[in-house]
Amino acid sequence: MKSFPHEAAKSAQPRICVLFPGALGDFVCLLPSLQSLARGAEIDLFAHTEFADLVPARVAVWSLERPEIRKLFVDEVTDEEALKVFFGGYTKIYSWLGSGQQQFVRRLQSASRGKAKIFPFRPPIGRIHQTDYYLCCLDDVMPRGREPVIAPGDKGVRWCDDFYATHELRQRPVLVLAPGSGARETN
Repeated sequence: MKSFPHEAAKSAQPRICVLFPGALGDFVCLLPSLQSLARGAEIDLFAHTEFADLVPARVAVWSLERPEIRKLFVDEVTDEEALKVFFGGYTKIYSWLGSGQQQFVRRLQSASRGKAKIFPFRPPIGRIHQTDYYLCCLDDVMPRGREPVIAPGDKGVRWCDDFYATHELRQRPVLVLAPGSGARETN
């Protein structure tokens, strides 16, 4: 059973916090970074909770709409100590959220006792794939050009099997269309 994020200090394993505001396409590009981080730690990922079925083992997905995260964006927080309890237990914090907002950066650095690494959502220079950019942000030297891998969960596999059986698609070619994304470069 996954522990609630603010209980990170109680875990025997190193615990890493990841703040990620991206939509599905960007999230797929983050997967190699999550897989790398999860090899040596438990991960609390604050993102869109719809992505929970896509994450590797050892990654727990929590809503980005948490009060502790919202408090990082406001001028005055009445309970600064609660933020330090929430973020202070993490071994490392990686955020692709709020890098251009000084209030957020200052509060997260204070709450994490300087352990937070805060990056722009997009690479500052062009011509680097988003997957490679996220990997470059990690502390370790990472191999480049890794393809994102999504291991479907049991529920998804069962749904697919049922869909194929219901529509008699086994042993037949299937065409899948993706309607695009929000980013011009991705399209």
